[in-house]
Amino acid sequence: MTVDLLRRAQVPLAELAAGPEFSFARWRSVVEMRRALEDFYLAVDIPAVGDAFFDALVECGLAPAPRHWTAAGEPAPKPASMRMVLARPGRLPLDRATREFLEERVGARTGCRVRAMTGVLPPRLEVTFPASADASSPMEEAADGYLCQLAVDHHVATHHLTAISPTPRQVSRGSSWSDPDVGQPVSVFDLHPPTADTE
Repeated sequence: MTVDLLRRAQVPLAELAAGPEFSFARWRSVVEMRRALEDFYLAVDIPAVGDAFFDALVECGLAPAPRHWTAAGEPAPKPASMRMVLARPGRLPLDRATREFLEERVGARTGCRVRAMTGVLPPRLEVTFPASADASSPMEEAADGYLCQLAVDHHVATHHLTAISPTPRQVSRGSSWSDPDVGQPVSVFDLHPPTADTE
């Protein structure tokens, strides 16, 4: 009974052997983040927003790069809410009028409230995992994702690194989020580069 409840709570049973070193609080935060992301994907049509974003960039005369990604944003002020980042590489900066144009176009087409921002990814070490071609069900996909997370956690602990974000970016090649030829995204875990103290 206890083991079944732990499994339903997505607690990694193999790691419980570590005893006092296993952090239930840390694992709880990871599971809560994953559930919030799942809720967001159910509530928002990501491909529709991404494609509207692409078309608005083209309309502005900005040629979007054939690469894009999604990631969890900073926590929102409202409890249990989630912000999602949809990003493309591009030139910086975008003036206020262009950002407002993008927001208006995407919002009018999708009914979603969006905020256009620009920024630069920090110096980072990228650890990548392509989607498994063997996963034939949502449960198998979740298991693959969990194994990736375990591998990253082990790498971080072994090399005394620090993750920039607790969840990976989902990076895809192609111009459109809904393009069937794009294929499965690649999970990219961003880590702070090693320093002299961690090498």
